[in-house]
Amino acid sequence: MAKAPKKILTSPKGTLQFPSLRVPNTKFKPEGAFEAPLILRIDDADTQAFLAKLEPFYKQAEAFAQEQFDALPKGSQKRLGEVNMNPLYSEVYDKDTEEPTGEIKFNFKMKASGERKDGTKWTSKLPVFDAKGKKLDPVPDAWGGTVAKVSFEVKKDFKTGQFGYFLPGTGAGGLTLALEAVQIIELSSGGARDAGGYGFGKEEGYEGSDEAEDTGWSGSDDTGASAGDNDDF
Repeated sequence: MAKAPKKILTSPKGTLQFPSLRVPNTKFKPEGAFEAPLILRIDDADTQAFLAKLEPFYKQAEAFAQEQFDALPKGSQKRLGEVNMNPLYSEVYDKDTEEPTGEIKFNFKMKASGERKDGTKWTSKLPVFDAKGKKLDPVPDAWGGTVAKVSFEVKKDFKTGQFGYFLPGTGAGGLTLALEAVQIIELSSGGARDAGGYGFGKEEGYEGSDEAEDTGWSGSDDTGASAGDNDDF
């Protein structure tokens, strides 16, 4: 029986927070993971459209988790109480005021290495593209503040082929959004940030001469083309 094709979606433009695009993060797991934590404005129209597109998959994940929960022994059901669904995203809070910022964060990850059943090792490399859709090799050292789109797979349960997961030991359910690729729209990296990368916009006032040192300011807003080939924002 042929495997069902992957369901690949593409996020709207957002800001990356502590990404690991070139070198995997091995802080928590030795096999490492490529990471693209993406922050979006909750009140943005593209974000709302994105959430609406994800909602049917999340509802399927809820139904799957409940189905798996109902199949557990009665003793386990009583111990767990009910299905505990993990959210798709987390709300972002201001670190000083602890007030909501109006932003949400998605944590997209890709496992960087592993071992097959036959004992052989494998490694992966995250595909990264520029704003025009050109694959970047080598991958630049992207810092927090980089504006990007993320291509990801909506994962299915391996055994049943249904969207979502369920952990019978804890009663937790959810939907995994697995990192597939990243498209960099505006790069923020060490020593290479433009004015926008520092949070500055255009203001009325002093203007340097053409002979002055280049500040790296670019007033353009090149949204580029998406790295995803299915559902794009």
